Amino acid sequence: MIIRESLYTYGYSEKKRNKVIKKINRQAKVKDLHVIVLPLFDDGLLEIYPFDQLLQPFYKEMTDNIKIVGIAKGKDGATALVQDIIQQIYDSGCDFDVNKFFEM
Repeated sequence: MIIRESLYTYGYSEKKRNKVIKKINRQAKVKDLHVIVLPLFDDGLLEIYPFDQLLQPFYKEMTDNIKIVGIAKGKDGATALVQDIIQQIYDSGCDFDVNKFFEM
């Protein structure tokens, strides 16, 4: 998994954010963590996954393809965060090219 350096967050303090990032890197479970990733199969803008789902064998084999751009506490927080990110993508004028917007 690749974590974007300037990660979008929702529902976490700066201190908690850093702890969550360390747990993601160790692939340890985090209660109620949802991650926002670039599309895994080049279809759509962004995808939301419960982090525990990405710990399953199918996703572990795709580690280089999983690019995390945001983390949120809870599904509702992830949905709100995606709305904010999409608005920023729209405002940037990059024609909804998420790879261009994030330049990962």
